[in-house]
Amino acid sequence: MLVRRRILALVVGLAALTPTMAAPASASDAKMTIYAGTCQLRVIFHFLSQPIGFATLNNPSYWIEVQPLVGPPCVVTDDPLDPLRTTSVTASGNSDIFNCAAAVGSGGWSQSWRKGSGVHSPAPVDGGSHRFYGSYNEWVIETEGSSVLNFAGTIYLTLDPTRAAFTSAACTSGSLWELQMIGTQVFEDPQL
Repeated sequence: MLVRRRILALVVGLAALTPTMAAPASASDAKMTIYAGTCQLRVIFHFLSQPIGFATLNNPSYWIEVQPLVGPPCVVTDDPLDPLRTTSVTASGNSDIFNCAAAVGSGGWSQSWRKGSGVHSPAPVDGGSHRFYGSYNEWVIETEGSSVLNFAGTIYLTLDPTRAAFTSAACTSGSLWELQMIGTQVFEDPQL
C-alpha cells in the first residue's frame, strides 16, 4: 500500500508539471500541451579552424557534440508513467569571440527526444537556433525552435571535472581544440 501511495504521489506530482490548455470548444479545436523537461548532458565544442586559449583573440567556427551525462539523460513531463528520454543534438555555429576567458557565438540547433520504445516525444526540433555566451567555467547555451510558439531551452554549463586540469593547461598554452562541459538543460515545448 505504501508503494502504491508513493507511485500515486509521483504521478500526481509529475502531472502537475504538465500544464495544458482548456478543453477544445469543438472537435476541430486543437489542444495545446506544454512539454517540460530537463536533461543532464556533457556538451563538447569542437573548434574547426584553430585552437583557443586564455589570451587568444580568435573567433573560430565550431560544432557541438552532446552526450548523456547519465542514461537516459532526460525527464519529460508528458507521460508520467514513462518520463525518461534519450536525446540527440545536431548543432554548429560561428563565434564573435571564443577563447577560454570569454565566448559569444550562435548558430543552428536541432534536437530530438525518444522514449525507450523509440517513439519521438516531444516532436523533434528541426531548424532551430542557439546562442552561446559566458566566461571561464560559467557558460550558457540558449536554444529555441524555428517558431516563437515552439521549443525554448537553456543549458547552464561548467567545466567537466574529469577534464578540468587538462582544459586549464590547454587554455594556458593556447592549444585547446575541444572544450568539454557538463550541465543541465531545462526546456519547454508547447505543441498542438
